[in-house]
Amino acid sequence: MKISASAPLFVLAFLSLPGLAQNKPAITLDEYMNATDITEARLSPDGSAAAIVTTDSDWQHDRYKENIWLWTRQSGTLTPLTHTGHDGSPVWSPDGSTIAFLSDRPLPGGDKSADDGETDAEEATRIWLIPAHGGEPTRFIPRTSTPTRLPGRRTAHA
Repeated sequence: MKISASAPLFVLAFLSLPGLAQNKPAITLDEYMNATDITEARLSPDGSAAAIVTTDSDWQHDRYKENIWLWTRQSGTLTPLTHTGHDGSPVWSPDGSTIAFLSDRPLPGGDKSADDGETDAEEATRIWLIPAHGGEPTRFIPRTSTPTRLPGRRTAHA
């Protein structure tokens, strides 16, 4: 049996890998609990961008914050699209110019009235639209006020 000259080097390198891992500091419980997770990613129709939902903890308000970020292939960086902490489930328009998303954010102008028959208008999940390049989201108002049942989700009120 013939052993190549590189075999001992391979074995030596393989045996030294566990030693390298021991030099890495252990993650603390606080670091783990405060980590930001990527929970959803949706590619644009042309594949040049992605809408990414991040989730991180907001211990002061006893909830998790969900925000939508935009990643573009051209820049390679993440840009925040939303910042309320209540936004998720992004869907691109067919032409890639707009992103629809679900949010339980308060209505503009502090309107707390249940204009669509809801008993708790402040906590209702609604459909919002935002330009893919950024800007202010607008509430999507369909021609009918029938609530939409989304698969695996709560009922969305436009």
